[in-house]
Amino acid sequence: MTKGLKKTIFFAALAVASFTANAQKFDRGASMSDAPTFMPKGYMIAGGVVSYQNLRFYDFNFAIIEDMNINAFNLKASPFVYFTVGKNMAVGARFTYRRAMGKVDETKLALSPDLSFEIKDFYAITHNYLGSVAFRYYIPFGSSKRFAMFTDVALTGGYGQGKSTSGKGDNLTGTYSTSFQLSFDATPGVVVFLSNEIAVEISLEVFSIGYKRTTQIRNQVDKGTFENAKGSLTLNVLTVNIGVQFAIPLKSDKKSVK
Repeated sequence: MTKGLKKTIFFAALAVASFTANAQKFDRGASMSDAPTFMPKGYMIAGGVVSYQNLRFYDFNFAIIEDMNINAFNLKASPFVYFTVGKNMAVGARFTYRRAMGKVDETKLALSPDLSFEIKDFYAITHNYLGSVAFRYYIPFGSSKRFAMFTDVALTGGYGQGKSTSGKGDNLTGTYSTSFQLSFDATPGVVVFLSNEIAVEISLEVFSIGYKRTTQIRNQVDKGTFENAKGSLTLNVLTVNIGVQFAIPLKSDKKSVK
């Protein structure tokens, strides 16, 4: 390290130390501890969310894709239970089941008038079983006891299975796969109480950091492994979840929702 670089680092550190020593505490006067109580301590929140997407294309053309004949769906069901451990704070667990299917009868990928690829007689299905430990924080709209925002932060692990086939008759090939995944996710949402105990919530998956390892066997002979680590911050309306929750007091001094 050169003398000039050492002097630069020394004076930068000295400037930071001087600023830290003389700086006054910055306080905007805003504190989450001053937020109104939306969900008191001593409640059990039980419910679940469901999401479903279905795609069907019949002789559909888009850009370089021609004669698209595809049928696919994605289903997710996720029951959960939380216990409020403080004002607007809850911890709990959830179980998630995901099932996805895709079937391609015939689709052509036309890169140029003289170069094209055809995909047909392809079928794939996957099942995933996931478990999560989660923390939820509610942020009420003003003093409202009926409307609030919330954020779920969860650590999730799970196992999955899948299979796919391609071709027909003597040209039929098949692949069986298993997977393990681990992720850290953040899911914001909005909850609306319809009565004192029943509420509807809408959430959107926006942030995820995860790892997934997939092992597959093709035609019961060839074996391969695929590993994927990713982080994403997205706003995708296809990840909207709609659910119902029940707030059950665990103590007798229940407060009413106005």
